[in-house]
Amino acid sequence: AALRAQPNARTRDDIWNGKLVKRLNEEHLGGELLHEEDVTAVDGSRAKLRKCGLLDVGFDGAKLWTHKQYSMDFFVMRYWDVPFEVRGKAAFTMLLGLYPQSVKQGKMQDIFMAPFVEEMQKLGSEGVSVYDPFLKQSYVSKWFLGTVSADTPARNVVGKFYGVSGYRADYRSLFQGAKFSNINSDGTYFTGYCAPVKQFMFFDDDEELWANDPRLILNHTKSLDLASRVQNGKVIDGVLLKMPANVAGRHGLPPLAELTYFDLHFGYLLPWIHAGPWGILKNFWKHLLRDYIGRDAPPLCIPNRVRKIISQRAKYLVLTSDMGRPYTDIVRYKGTWVMENWLHWAETFSPVIAHDVLQENCPEAFDAWLHLRRAFLHYLCSHDWYDHLDAGEKDKARVDAKVSMRTYAEFVESKLGIEYCTINLRLLTVHSYEQEIQTGPIKHTLEFWVERAIQRYKKWVKDRVVLKPDIFLGNCYLLECALNVASVESDVHELISRAQQAVQRDTLDDDKLYMHLVGSGKRVEVNEAFVGDKLDLLREFLDDSRRLDIESAFELAGEVSVHVFKRAQVDLEVFHSTEYLR
Repeated sequence: AALRAQPNARTRDDIWNGKLVKRLNEEHLGGELLHEEDVTAVDGSRAKLRKCGLLDVGFDGAKLWTHKQYSMDFFVMRYWDVPFEVRGKAAFTMLLGLYPQSVKQGKMQDIFMAPFVEEMQKLGSEGVSVYDPFLKQSYVSKWFLGTVSADTPARNVVGKFYGVSGYRADYRSLFQGAKFSNINSDGTYFTGYCAPVKQFMFFDDDEELWANDPRLILNHTKSLDLASRVQNGKVIDGVLLKMPANVAGRHGLPPLAELTYFDLHFGYLLPWIHAGPWGILKNFWKHLLRDYIGRDAPPLCIPNRVRKIISQRAKYLVLTSDMGRPYTDIVRYKGTWVMENWLHWAETFSPVIAHDVLQENCPEAFDAWLHLRRAFLHYLCSHDWYDHLDAGEKDKARVDAKVSMRTYAEFVESKLGIEYCTINLRLLTVHSYEQEIQTGPIKHTLEFWVERAIQRYKKWVKDRVVLKPDIFLGNCYLLECALNVASVESDVHELISRAQQAVQRDTLDDDKLYMHLVGSGKRVEVNEAFVGDKLDLLREFLDDSRRLDIESAFELAGEVSVHVFKRAQVDLEVFHSTEYLR
């Protein structure tokens, strides 16, 4: 609550300043989402009352154990309303659902998506009554789904987009890939960086377009129309015709289309971590470090003698404790690297380990690497870099990153090989610039939080043998949630002010279903126990409760008696007085 109420929580360079949120607020929510009220917090500081919030849901699959038979799909959620430094932490993420990956289970994700969409509709229209302890206010809070974070396979399942092997794998444009007979692969590749290519599905057969031609770019309206034409068809010349899924790049209307305010184009965030460090970056360095036969290395390949130098430098690289994951030799252990390793390589390790030898032995690859690294640093590592820049200078930095990515893509198509012109390269090269305009800096919209949340949830079954891991994992999560709630220290004064009270007061204790005192109590005279500070506290309590009749009776010492109770039950929780010594 305190983090949401910070006065500058929505003024930083973040998703809240992007066009997606502004369009959602103005065109669909009537200004509710960004509405704020100036209030004073419980500690006397200035704060903002924000009754509406924005959510981000994530999807991904993971293997609980080594065998693929025990793979699970996870459905998680986080808040956009807290600062980006803490959004991915356990306290601000939650597990919404999980199910085993099995063909026999059918489309299990729809089982979870249908009630989720229904609940999101109610959260956006009716809201939920909440009490904010930081602001000491009760109000109706409404929440809306802003974005979906997922890697490409998970996004395709949830959004019903066409698979990565299809010609229309780019869900954000009309660009169609191609298969090449001179490549020892049946995959689909996406070119158009060095020369225009024919796009016959939506344009004339003889018309050639560049990869970034603006006529190819989709938006929410066009994406919804394509999905609708696949599922419902469109009447043309009196005949109902349905568009094939392999042409539309979609299998139909996704469940999230029921949320009329959700953007089916920009709402699905680019999977920058999976497509970047885990895709483009890894492919580039694996190509440079590929095995070869003979004494001389082929073009764009680091010679064996240079690899020995790189390996020798690894043992002299000593890191400070704040660097996180330690460096392991890229030549010998690149096969064991995870996404963090590749990201650290681009950001920190490559300049001291390989830049000089790469420039000397593969100058073309070195120039391409500088462009790729420059783009990666902008999109993934530029925390606090641009805080002092104005809007024009920030846009220039975005344009420079866009140019760097496109320069690298030209190098890939012309020098590295068509087989490296993957859908990952196209998504990041063509759409990253517009993504930042819509949802703010990409470094704040990465899907890292989904991976880390799943790793936290997997810990409960990692070293166990259970018959139904999904049920067991779900129970463990619910137990942890219950313990977290129980571990929070409750303020009995706040609970008393909010708790329900019985209407009839026939006995000393209230009805057991409501707030009540526990025990028989002890009858004492006012002048015995209630003197000094205790009497003042009791008078203050009665004054707040507007029981002036009882308060005035204290002046008549000897005629008033008090029952003292040292335990009370409020909202099913028993509180003990500080004088209760048992």
